[in-house]
Amino acid sequence: WDEGGVSRRHARIFIQGTQVSIEDLNSTNYTYVNQQRLTPGQPHPLNSGDEVRLGRVKLNFHSI
Repeated sequence: WDEGGVSRRHARIFIQGTQVSIEDLNSTNYTYVNQQRLTPGQPHPLNSGDEVRLGRVKLNFHSI
């Protein structure tokens, strides 16, 4: 159990071409983008201003 509910291998963020995406790696406490729970193993595009939640840890994604 981690304080923020983040697994060691919780999610991955990657770039494909010009698109940044996030993929839940079958985490125990789930990954959310804008309060929508992601399906493990299915990449989800990230857009500037998106709120990403890994367990109880919230991040705001901003692209330049």
